[in-house]
Amino acid sequence: MSKNNKYVLAVDLGQAQDFSGAALLEQTEDQGANIVNLKRFPIGTSYVDIVDWCENILQEPPLCGEHEPMAERYGGMATQEPHRLAWQVRPSPLVIDATGVGAPVVDMFRRRKIYPVAVWLTSGSNVNYDEDMKRYLVPKSEVICRLQVGVQNGKILVADELQFAEAFKRELQSMRYKITDSKNITFEHRSKDDGAHADLVLAACLGNWWLYGTKPAPTKKTVNLPPSLDRFRPGYGMHYRNRM
Repeated sequence: MSKNNKYVLAVDLGQAQDFSGAALLEQTEDQGANIVNLKRFPIGTSYVDIVDWCENILQEPPLCGEHEPMAERYGGMATQEPHRLAWQVRPSPLVIDATGVGAPVVDMFRRRKIYPVAVWLTSGSNVNYDEDMKRYLVPKSEVICRLQVGVQNGKILVADELQFAEAFKRELQSMRYKITDSKNITFEHRSKDDGAHADLVLAACLGNWWLYGTKPAPTKKTVNLPPSLDRFRPGYGMHYRNRM
């Protein structure tokens, strides 16, 4: 792994009888990604243990971020502006499937001062941002199709030596789509009796979506102050000063 590349860690949280999975993706120069690590947590692993694992791996390089001078961010302007000669840390993002059981786990991260990208997978067709819940609403079809196309055209590669590389490939091959009565595309996989799950694929899907998917900008809320608090409104009182 190169310290100069961009990484993203993504986690799919399973139910009580499902695996939870994690995928570490490295962005490539050709608008692709290398899946450099896959992790499958045993069934029954507590969410606290998963949060602990994520917290530990995010503290290790290169995910913990590199210290870089602010001058690089401002195009060298710091040479003329000494107050910008500070150093900053740019850690890698953590993307969490907040669907279902994921929502309280996201809260667990936030209580530890770790602020993941929360993604709620939907059956719709549009990507939205829920300002109240601080989460992205993303069609499941988009994240899966984007990963499938990337793998098929060679843009997304998974190292064969990874422990769960074969399991990842089986999961991806088992994905089937169908069109609902409302004309939406939904995905499902074969029965778990044949060993197929979806935790590794969904984790990789989330990471790949964060790198290249459509992400609407969060909207800023307008705060309407009551008349009694008008004096706190920006620009209040300017007309009196202009008359002096």
